[in-house]
Amino acid sequence: MLEIGSPFVGKPRSSAEITAESTEKRLQLLLGIYKHCKKTLIAIERSAPDSSLHSAWTMKARTSRNDYLSFARSVGVADVDAQHAVDSIDLATST
Repeated sequence: MLEIGSPFVGKPRSSAEITAESTEKRLQLLLGIYKHCKKTLIAIERSAPDSSLHSAWTMKARTSRNDYLSFARSVGVADVDAQHAVDSIDLATST
């Protein structure tokens, strides 16, 4: 039988540790959203190049990219590092 422990038991963590973990998870989530949008956009381009969905997914990819870069900047990630993360997705999803 699975025993679920109390969430209040264990090593106490500082608010700084919790904030850092939360920030890292949000950065990963925003970058994942951008990656998903890019992959969807490429799939649409390949399967239905004349589809009206192309412009919608282009806008979603652009918006998610800007959201990631903006949040990264707001939490102190260097612009070069944030741009590198986005560029690596662009390279990985290109043909």
